[in-house]
Amino acid sequence: MYVQKIEGLTGQRLWGEYGAMTCGNIAESDMQQIVADDQGGVMDLWRDDRAGGPYDYLYFQHLDASGQPLLQANGILVNAPYGIPGAVIYDGVADGTGGAVFGLWLGATAPGLLRLNGMGQTQWQWSGSYLGISSPTSVSRHPQLGTIWFNSGTNYQGTVTHHLNQFTLEGTPLFGSQGLPVGGSIMPTDSGVIGVLANYNVSPRQIEAGRVEADGTILWQVIMAQSPEIGNYMVAASDGQNGAVAAWEDGRNWSQTLSDIYAQRVQANGSLGAGPPGGITLTSPPPPVQIPPGGGSFPFDVALENFSGTSLPCDAWIMVRLPNQSWYGPVLGPLGLILPPGATLTRQRIQAVPGNAPAGAYWYEGRLGDYPGLIWDSSGFAFTKLGTGEGLGTGEGWACTGETFPGETPSDGPLPSTFRLSASPNPFNPVTAIRLHLPETSRLTLRVYDTAGRLVQEVMDGWRAAGEHPAAFDGSALPSGIYWLRAQAADPSGTALWSAVEKLVLLK
Repeated sequence: MYVQKIEGLTGQRLWGEYGAMTCGNIAESDMQQIVADDQGGVMDLWRDDRAGGPYDYLYFQHLDASGQPLLQANGILVNAPYGIPGAVIYDGVADGTGGAVFGLWLGATAPGLLRLNGMGQTQWQWSGSYLGISSPTSVSRHPQLGTIWFNSGTNYQGTVTHHLNQFTLEGTPLFGSQGLPVGGSIMPTDSGVIGVLANYNVSPRQIEAGRVEADGTILWQVIMAQSPEIGNYMVAASDGQNGAVAAWEDGRNWSQTLSDIYAQRVQANGSLGAGPPGGITLTSPPPPVQIPPGGGSFPFDVALENFSGTSLPCDAWIMVRLPNQSWYGPVLGPLGLILPPGATLTRQRIQAVPGNAPAGAYWYEGRLGDYPGLIWDSSGFAFTKLGTGEGLGTGEGWACTGETFPGETPSDGPLPSTFRLSASPNPFNPVTAIRLHLPETSRLTLRVYDTAGRLVQEVMDGWRAAGEHPAAFDGSALPSGIYWLRAQAADPSGTALWSAVEKLVLLK
């Protein structure tokens, strides 16, 4: 058996043309597992049949940074003189002190851990007491915690269970004898690990993930993907942000002998995908934010950000959680916006709180997404109302004023009482200004049709707050003639609230 060391930038072979030999041709060898030490060398664990008899045994060799063996030729027997018969080697990791910890399958009944020092001497050995045949294991050393995380699974009478445990370097399991029901490849986070597993024992098959804290708290468990044709090859890696990325063979679009490769990301909070396309940040005044019984107001800053490299259509709105834990609002929006690529939009605002609002603790929350059900990101802060006054008091209603957003109607005037649509000039050439008065927050569509009923332009489609909304229709690319402008408003359930039609005359 040979090991080769490759220079990372150039690909140069550093241990000769054929590599450095760890064991000569003296026996049939397999299950080789190598672990890099912290001095540029490598530790190699394998099994072979040199001893004869019904079992293979484990052997160990340590090569220095130049590829020279530190132990006797062909390695040493692990746990001499008796050895460890029949073990299967699945994984290994450096222990941070010059040795390594290996994950094993100890026959047909239990997984195991084996810690060796750099000379191949056993520091400790642990064997699980699980009933059934152990599935492949995963071993990881947490760089901050310094602990060893070990995952294994068992299959007994068709029932698959998973066992994730954390060990001190002295070999003490921290999550009991059975561990936690989280499986798969292990990747460290700042405060624990994520395990990602391909589960073939459900229908359809699943890619599963779970995040565990150092104290054993399971923060979340999610299904990353489902397909009846998930294959036998799945790899996973940390995303560098306390999440993970998995890739796997998948035959859902199978064509003769060809399969596809699919991938999915799970974020630190357990949500799937590449992350939100945009973000919102609300910055409060210095705490505590307190409102007197008669009502008042507080200033705040809001920032909207487009994380993507393309224009981002989105809705922004603000909700208030009342002392009884119910939500009120929106007190701002929803604002239908289009954020330019990479842009950050900031505004300074003032929120009024009416005197008749009940006393207690409130939560003020800005949201970005697709109103009302899809929230990409949220941000907020707490405030307290010290008592309940009479009437609306100071800061009448829940008015939110200040620097306006694009398309926002200033809230210092009365809201429209009726749904109205107008266009001016009319006749026009080639642009006419449109004004629409909306009595309450609605999903608003504004479309232009020709006399045959064909759609020629969609002017507006999205959620708009109550107020006056300007728009424009540009007929530069259209011939002279008569066109029909149709406005429709609907509530969150899709029920029509209002509609209006305006005749437009384009004269060129």
